[in-house]
Amino acid sequence: MKVLNLEWRGDEVRVISDGGALEILAETALAKGLREGTELRDLEGLLHEDQVRRAKKLAFKYLSRARTTRQVRERLLEEGFGEDVVGEVVGRLEELGLLNDREFARAWVEERLRLRPRWRRALKEELLRKGVSEDVAEEALNEELSMVDEARLAEGLLRRAEGRYRNLEPDKALRRMRDFLLRRGFTWEVVREVTSELRKEWFEDEVGRDKGEVPEVL
Repeated sequence: MKVLNLEWRGDEVRVISDGGALEILAETALAKGLREGTELRDLEGLLHEDQVRRAKKLAFKYLSRARTTRQVRERLLEEGFGEDVVGEVVGRLEELGLLNDREFARAWVEERLRLRPRWRRALKEELLRKGVSEDVAEEALNEELSMVDEARLAEGLLRRAEGRYRNLEPDKALRRMRDFLLRRGFTWEVVREVTSELRKEWFEDEVGRDKGEVPEVL
């Protein structure tokens, strides 16, 4: 099959041959050295390479913010790229260091602690939802949380929202503070300790009817 004409259209080119016409990226045509009279001896290989280039372009755009390997893979599959193309592109991105779930997990935990503090259980759930494996999530959590005082972090969160609780009846304030921290993944032992101390401080009131049950997390 021989190329009869090339119609350049921005970043794409329409290749007209004696076997029909197809559209590929201009960079694919240039990389293959296509011109009038070129014999298309491996059309399947040409189309595969063009799909890989298209998938890479989309992946680079999608990686304008940090993503996990699963997120990139799923996005490319949703766009209609085949498994072979997606696997090749993801592998290349990993080789280049543009996809690294360990780095993603550590950065995610670090950012969460800085901007939207929460603790192990909630952070792990977020990482798993984004496609990070359980082992990688645990590794990142162990590393990033090792130097953080859970009780101090929980107390800081409540103190920043003090006005939300000080006008409530003590028992109601206690329940809401505990629900707030439990939803953010803090352990029950720390939640009970921190909220009990703040109740005493803010309301000059003992914990009262606290039998130690773990409340239901909404």
